[in-house]
Amino acid sequence: MVGRLASLVAMRLRGKHLPTYTPHVDCGDHVIIVNAAHVVLTGRKRDNKIYYNHTGFIGASRNAPRSRSSRAVFPSAWSRRPSSG
Repeated sequence: MVGRLASLVAMRLRGKHLPTYTPHVDCGDHVIIVNAAHVVLTGRKRDNKIYYNHTGFIGASRNAPRSRSSRAVFPSAWSRRPSSG
C-alpha cells in the first residue's frame, strides 16, 4: 500500500492529472495524507524489505531492514523517540 500511495501522491504533486499539464511548469496540488498512521506493509515486506540510503560519499551507503528502522517510512515517529544518551 505504501508504493501505490506514493505513486498517486507523486502524480498529484506534479500535476499530471490536470489537462493543462506541462513538464516545466509547477502546476501540481498540495497533498495532505490524513491517515498516515494506518499505513500497512503487505506481505512479508516488514521482514524482507531493505531500505537503502546514500550519504553522498563514495562507498557510504546505509542499509537497514524495515523491522529495525522505522525512520525510513515514518520520519516523524523517529524524531519523537527518546534518545539513548
